[in-house]
Amino acid sequence: MKKQFVWVAIAVITCLFVLGVWAITHPSFAIGELQAYVARKTGRELLVKGGAALVFSPQLGIRLYDVSIANPTGMSGVFVNVAHVRLPITYTDLFRRKLSIKRFAVEDAHFNFIVDGRGHDNWTPPSKSDANVDAIASAKGKEPLEIIIENGTANYLDERSGQAFAVAGITGQVSIAAEGEIDIAATAAINAQFAKVDVHITSLPRVSEDGSPTDIAIRAPALNLNFSGRLGTRNTLAMVGTIDVSSPDLHSLAKWLGTSLGGSDGLKNFTLSGAVDSSGNVFNLGKANIGLDGMLASGALSADFSNTVPQISGTLSTDLLNLDPYLTPSEKKVATADDWGTAAQTFSALKGLEGEIDLSAFKVKWHSAEWGPLEMSNRLKSGVLVSSFQNAQLYGGTATATVSIDGSQEVPEFKLTFDGQNLKGETFFAQIAGLDWLTGATSLKTSLSATGRNQQEIMSNLRGTFAIAIATGEIRGVDVLDSIASLGNAALAGWGGGDTKLTAFDSASASFSVSDGIATTDDMAIESPQLSVTGKGDVDMLRRAVDLKFDPQVSGGDIPVHVAVTGPWGNPKINPDVAGVDVKKIEKKGKKILKKIFGN
Repeated sequence: MKKQFVWVAIAVITCLFVLGVWAITHPSFAIGELQAYVARKTGRELLVKGGAALVFSPQLGIRLYDVSIANPTGMSGVFVNVAHVRLPITYTDLFRRKLSIKRFAVEDAHFNFIVDGRGHDNWTPPSKSDANVDAIASAKGKEPLEIIIENGTANYLDERSGQAFAVAGITGQVSIAAEGEIDIAATAAINAQFAKVDVHITSLPRVSEDGSPTDIAIRAPALNLNFSGRLGTRNTLAMVGTIDVSSPDLHSLAKWLGTSLGGSDGLKNFTLSGAVDSSGNVFNLGKANIGLDGMLASGALSADFSNTVPQISGTLSTDLLNLDPYLTPSEKKVATADDWGTAAQTFSALKGLEGEIDLSAFKVKWHSAEWGPLEMSNRLKSGVLVSSFQNAQLYGGTATATVSIDGSQEVPEFKLTFDGQNLKGETFFAQIAGLDWLTGATSLKTSLSATGRNQQEIMSNLRGTFAIAIATGEIRGVDVLDSIASLGNAALAGWGGGDTKLTAFDSASASFSVSDGIATTDDMAIESPQLSVTGKGDVDMLRRAVDLKFDPQVSGGDIPVHVAVTGPWGNPKINPDVAGVDVKKIEKKGKKILKKIFGN
């Protein structure tokens, strides 16, 4: 009987001991401790809906479930909601039933940063003068609080302007000093791409007052960004300081940010630095230095993201504007249309921006062509880009032009007006049209338009007018006067060939009417002391081919021979029309005329 009593007593004592230990070590006390801590530091109410549990791995700690902190009084909703909070604890503190809150981890935390319509934010702790709370800005030198975030989300909303953004997949560490200094080192998923983010805010309370000194660094495959300056939210989210941005490819950056620039050529090696002054959705960049595709520009830019379509404006200057990365087709020539490509050209990205950019360039380069200096204005609205320049230095002369690209419709539309005076013909024709047989001081006026998804479509429906006038020039590869004396051979082999042969003239002119890519003229005229030529015919812009008929008249006598110029415009065949003509008689007459002209 005594033995049974002893065992019962031992069992009772053991149970009482276990219950005592459980009562002493049960983590429920942590809820009250943490609620008191949050109330003391922030003046907010902390709720723990899921209770607490003691955990032993990877170290001794207390896990709280479904934890939230309310917004300030007068503001609905919660500031943060956390699935799990893990507080490390020592055995001594556990038995003392006291928390030493220096570090904790949050899992699946959702932070909601809000500025309401009155300009009040939900993250600034109450002032020190508030008798009900102990302000976070206490004595300096106190050990900072460290928060480990695993899979967090941060949302920002300014109810005054509607400005909002969100960052998900945050994993990292936040350090909060007693005086409100904050350091953040984390990774975050931004549009499905991870970025490393480092932030230093000198004083969190000052963010909502006069602004706090802040440093921000973002590292991602598509973007590197550094900001150093002042961050504030008094009137709206504002940043004033210096910024440095770089991206290896703007196509990748645009895709990361949820838009598209179209195409794949150019827009590489982008850099931007300068003084930034932002207010809400408006960003002003002064003393800007911009690098793109090996080019450098400086000036000022402004971007307004307040509306659905961003507004971009600015003034830039550059030593070199290289158009090759943007106007060079990726597809090479095809058999039917020489260098006119079939690679799709899309301008739908023009619908994603609006604004005005004025650009000064000392030199503009396109393929082997170079011209400048010029002052160019660019206006983009509703998907229509209009670029123009006046009195630009071009091929030794001057030019005024306006180019319009309408990317608002399914098939882009292009318009060009051009007025060039005293252009160096041998360079102009060779670089623009691939003609190396025509020289002289050239004037050209055009008014053309077309629609098309690629170069071939554009050239096939080109329409409008253009007129050309050349003074003191040469037609290389043919000597009309000499060819008259050998008309029989010319009829068989064709005129042309040989750099030593040329026909000099005082003036040449023609006006063309263009429809469906075919340019037609009936007023071609070439004048020189020894020769007068009139002509008419067609130029096939798509196939780069000519089909022209000329009537040459030699001073000192008429020669009834018509001339046909046919074939590719880079190397046409020039043949006399001798049907029904006494060739021998004309050759003999031609030699007499030459002797009369030149005295031999």
